Amino acid sequence: MAAASGLDPAPEVPLPRTARRFSHLYGAWTDTILRTIREQGGALSPLLVVGHNPGMGSLASALSGICRPYPTAALLVAAFELAHWKDLNPTTPVTPEHFLRPRDLR
Repeated sequence: MAAASGLDPAPEVPLPRTARRFSHLYGAWTDTILRTIREQGGALSPLLVVGHNPGMGSLASALSGICRPYPTAALLVAAFELAHWKDLNPTTPVTPEHFLRPRDLR
Protein backbone atom coordinates (compact mmCIF):
# COMPACT_ATOMS: atom_id res chain seq x y z
CA MET A 1 0.00 0.00 0.00
CA ALA A 2 2.75 2.47 0.91
CA ALA A 3 4.58 1.92 -2.38
CA ALA A 4 1.37 2.25 -4.38
CA SER A 5 0.53 5.52 -2.61
CA GLY A 6 3.97 6.97 -3.26
CA LEU A 7 4.82 7.03 0.45
CA ASP A 8 8.29 6.05 1.59
CA PRO A 9 7.89 2.61 3.22
CA ALA A 10 10.69 3.41 5.70
CA PRO A 11 10.61 7.13 6.43
CA GLU A 12 13.40 8.68 8.44
CA VAL A 13 11.95 8.80 11.92
CA PRO A 14 13.95 10.56 14.64
CA LEU A 15 15.44 7.89 16.87
CA PRO A 16 16.39 8.11 20.54
CA ARG A 17 20.10 8.71 21.08
CA THR A 18 20.69 5.06 21.92
CA ALA A 19 18.75 3.73 18.92
CA ARG A 20 20.42 2.80 15.65
CA ARG A 21 18.98 1.91 12.28
CA PHE A 22 20.61 -0.78 10.17
CA SER A 23 19.10 -0.75 6.70
CA HIS A 24 20.81 -4.06 5.84
CA LEU A 25 18.42 -5.83 8.26
CA TYR A 26 15.50 -5.25 5.91
CA GLY A 27 14.86 -8.70 4.45
CA ALA A 28 17.98 -10.13 6.13
CA TRP A 29 18.37 -13.80 6.94
CA THR A 30 19.17 -15.29 10.34
CA ASP A 31 22.98 -15.24 9.96
CA THR A 32 23.02 -11.54 9.06
CA ILE A 33 20.70 -10.63 11.94
CA LEU A 34 22.78 -12.68 14.40
CA ARG A 35 26.01 -11.10 13.15
CA THR A 36 24.52 -7.60 13.57
CA ILE A 37 23.42 -8.40 17.13
CA ARG A 38 26.88 -9.78 17.97
CA GLU A 39 28.53 -6.68 16.54
CA GLN A 40 26.73 -4.58 19.15
CA GLY A 41 29.21 -6.14 21.60
CA GLY A 42 29.13 -4.68 25.06
CA ALA A 43 27.46 -5.93 28.18
CA LEU A 44 24.05 -7.47 27.80
CA SER A 45 21.35 -4.83 27.95
CA PRO A 46 17.87 -4.61 26.43
CA LEU A 47 17.96 -4.86 22.66
CA LEU A 48 15.04 -4.49 20.26
CA VAL A 49 15.49 -5.94 16.79
CA VAL A 50 12.84 -5.16 14.20
CA GLY A 51 12.93 -6.86 10.83
CA HIS A 52 10.96 -8.84 8.30
CA ASN A 53 10.15 -12.45 7.58
CA PRO A 54 11.34 -14.96 6.81
CA GLY A 55 14.53 -13.86 8.62
CA MET A 56 12.91 -12.74 11.87
CA GLY A 57 10.78 -15.87 12.19
CA SER A 58 13.80 -18.03 11.45
CA LEU A 59 15.86 -16.14 14.04
CA ALA A 60 13.12 -16.47 16.67
CA SER A 61 12.91 -20.19 16.01
CA ALA A 62 16.69 -20.68 16.03
CA LEU A 63 17.17 -18.81 19.31
CA SER A 64 14.10 -19.84 21.26
CA GLY A 65 13.28 -23.26 19.91
CA ILE A 66 9.74 -22.05 19.31
CA CYS A 67 8.92 -23.61 15.96
CA ARG A 68 5.60 -22.08 15.00
CA PRO A 69 4.42 -19.71 12.33
CA TYR A 70 5.84 -16.24 12.94
CA PRO A 71 3.22 -13.98 11.39
CA THR A 72 3.53 -10.35 10.40
CA ALA A 73 3.80 -8.10 13.47
CA ALA A 74 4.58 -10.97 15.88
CA LEU A 75 6.71 -10.20 18.91
CA LEU A 76 9.05 -12.49 20.82
CA VAL A 77 10.51 -11.35 24.15
CA ALA A 78 13.31 -13.57 25.39
CA ALA A 79 15.92 -13.56 28.16
CA PHE A 80 19.39 -14.83 27.28
CA GLU A 81 21.93 -16.36 29.65
CA LEU A 82 25.05 -14.55 28.48
CA ALA A 83 27.13 -11.56 29.52
CA HIS A 84 27.79 -9.91 26.15
CA TRP A 85 25.85 -9.76 22.89
CA LYS A 86 29.00 -10.80 21.01
CA ASP A 87 28.59 -14.26 22.54
CA LEU A 88 25.07 -14.86 21.18
CA ASN A 89 24.62 -18.01 19.09
CA PRO A 90 21.84 -20.56 18.46
CA THR A 91 23.05 -22.69 21.42
CA THR A 92 22.88 -19.81 23.93
CA PRO A 93 20.51 -20.71 26.80
CA VAL A 94 17.34 -18.67 26.36
CA THR A 95 14.04 -18.30 28.15
CA PRO A 96 11.17 -17.22 25.88
CA GLU A 97 9.12 -14.86 28.04
CA HIS A 98 6.38 -13.73 25.65
CA PHE A 99 5.24 -14.61 22.16
CA LEU A 100 2.52 -12.30 20.91
CA ARG A 101 0.67 -12.43 17.60
CA PRO A 102 -1.74 -9.76 16.36
CA ARG A 103 -4.67 -12.17 16.72
CA ASP A 104 -3.83 -12.54 20.43
CA LEU A 105 -4.80 -8.89 20.93
CA ARG A 106 -8.50 -9.45 20.22
